[in-house]
Amino acid sequence: ISQLYRECIRRAQYVGNKHGNTDGIVNMVRAQFRKNMNESDPEKIQQMKELAIAGLFNHTFHEAANMAHKKDTYEEPA
Repeated sequence: ISQLYRECIRRAQYVGNKHGNTDGIVNMVRAQFRKNMNESDPEKIQQMKELAIAGLFNHTFHEAANMAHKKDTYEEPA
């Protein structure tokens, strides 16, 4: 879980830096982890992990698509 937490924080910092609200996004991620840190139901923990991983994947996929789109629309200067 600590590796997942670190990756979520890294991704939050990345998104925050792009949009100018790093502290807010990082604090939101931290708050979610803190809110659920005492959860003991293995099924709920697994579900939360899967949702976090899906969110990371979706963001990574979205960023890759944006980068590909920028590359496709980039024109060499004359």
